[in-house]
Amino acid sequence: MRYLKRIGRYCKIYGQLEAMSLKSMMEYRMDFLMMLFFTVIMQVCNLFVITTIYENIDFIEGWDYWEVLVLYSFLLFSEGFINLFMEGVWKTANLINSGEMDQFLVRPAPVPLQLVTCKTELDGANKMGIAVLLIGISFHKKGIVFSTANFMSMIFLLLCSGLIRGLIIWNASCLSFWSKSSKNRVNFMAFSIGEAARYPLTIYPFFMKALFCYLIPYAFVSYYPAAYMLEKIEGVHLIAWMFFVTALSLFCGGKVYKAGMRRYESPGN
Repeated sequence: MRYLKRIGRYCKIYGQLEAMSLKSMMEYRMDFLMMLFFTVIMQVCNLFVITTIYENIDFIEGWDYWEVLVLYSFLLFSEGFINLFMEGVWKTANLINSGEMDQFLVRPAPVPLQLVTCKTELDGANKMGIAVLLIGISFHKKGIVFSTANFMSMIFLLLCSGLIRGLIIWNASCLSFWSKSSKNRVNFMAFSIGEAARYPLTIYPFFMKALFCYLIPYAFVSYYPAAYMLEKIEGVHLIAWMFFVTALSLFCGGKVYKAGMRRYESPGN
């Protein structure tokens, strides 16, 4: 019971910190509107690329246009999830090397919650909305009925997808504790590698499949959730695997963060 109360308290603190960050962002309304506009333009361009590819070929390893669109939608949702709920993690290297991390240490709130909410991008909500819309359109085109079970499964898989990708970036960003640079190239590399997850895992060689399944689990961000929803793989065991990979990613993220904090030295020391 005490553990559940602590989780509830942390969720409340997170919500308050996120609300403060969103309010500060929305003070600049023109910037906000421009950000939403360019987000839509960017996604239109990405869809144009996928559409152009499928105008010349019918299938990629048995995946047609609408099925690949579901893959892309899961990846887009995870990107929007990071933008909206975990964008502050990108500032980790700068906060560590500038000494601004010190302000988080003296506040009566968990440092990780302060870190992930120190910045937010409202275009994340836009990306998440576009992703859900594309999934709905793709399912309609494929003749997949949205039953209550399908809907609940989709929500669960989307949330796990966002958390897994967010924790991939978190772990990469925490490597900044071992770096003297004000920029972390590893998290950008980890994010960029994820762009390969917009296409079926089966098109890649063995070493890349192993990379995406075991080391940088992007297969659980897009391929496996999309394949499950499209009934390309069977068995409810995938739900358990998604939960396990999410929990393992969270556990690893906590361990890497704690190890990094033990190395942290304020620039003033």
